[in-house]
Amino acid sequence: MLRFRCPECETPMEVDESFAGRSARCPTCGHTLRVPKAEPSPGPVPRVDGQPSGPNTVRVHGESVEVRPPLETLAVVGPALAALAVVAFLLLGLDPFGISYSSWLVGFTVGAMLSLLAAVFGLSGYQSVLRSRGRKSGRLPALIGTFGGLGLFIVLGAGAVVLSVKAFVLRPTCEDNLKVIYKGLKDYAAAHEGKLPRNLEELVREKYVDSNRWFTCPAYRVSVGTQTYRLMPLIDMNDPLYPPDMMIVADGEPIDSHRDGNVCVLLKDGTVTTVPRARWDAYFTAQQRKYTEVLRQLRKRAEASGAAPEGGGSEPPAPKEAPAGPAPAPSPAEEEAK
Repeated sequence: MLRFRCPECETPMEVDESFAGRSARCPTCGHTLRVPKAEPSPGPVPRVDGQPSGPNTVRVHGESVEVRPPLETLAVVGPALAALAVVAFLLLGLDPFGISYSSWLVGFTVGAMLSLLAAVFGLSGYQSVLRSRGRKSGRLPALIGTFGGLGLFIVLGAGAVVLSVKAFVLRPTCEDNLKVIYKGLKDYAAAHEGKLPRNLEELVREKYVDSNRWFTCPAYRVSVGTQTYRLMPLIDMNDPLYPPDMMIVADGEPIDSHRDGNVCVLLKDGTVTTVPRARWDAYFTAQQRKYTEVLRQLRKRAEASGAAPEGGGSEPPAPKEAPAGPAPAPSPAEEEAK
């Protein structure tokens, strides 16, 4: 056995002769030192209370003292990252600030990435503890970080894959969105004497549609929740004077966002049709003529009954971002003024 003292803290130490000339770390102060070369040993050092000397035991003034080795940093980082992965998953998934409807996808993805890092750091910490031969502690937290991070990565990674498939492969089409919007408009009209809302946002406010994500056409390169459809209001869904093929919702500007060159249109009877971009102006003009004809018939019916025309008797004002086309048809009041 080689006996020597730490040059920093003067702690007496003894090691096996096979460590002569090798680098070591003082178990008391952590100072890195070099074990002196072998010298004739006066004899074995007596053990105290039968306690063997080892990497965590040093001789101080003839007594065997157990020294707790320092904790390996990487062993602690692993469990910390695993806990952070859970917190990030829940915080991003629950989305208390309403950042995105796909918040669970973000939560699963970020959580999986942090879990993988936890497993990597935990494994590195465990290997570092083993290589230290007792001069470092932290084997248990390193194992927790390794297997806990690996388990979380498998669970959260699988969730991220499932939601990714659902969001990008099975995401709703423009037609699916318009069908959901039509159901909301139908229910709204049933509760409001056949009248449509002034804007689509009323469907969400009054719980006829669960989210404004249905108002975003997947062909538009905008954030989900941005309204890309335009509603043609002031149409009485219960009045047979409005023909079934009258347009009530259509793609908004830029109406050439669909790569197939078509404009999606929702009709009064719930049919979803497409109009080629080259024919859109003519189609929009024809729709205005239909509306003008309906207004004429409403005025005629009102005059016969001596009542005011139903539906307000005027062309609904086109939104600022309404689909491009010719100017709106004149209202009955404007026709009479002429």
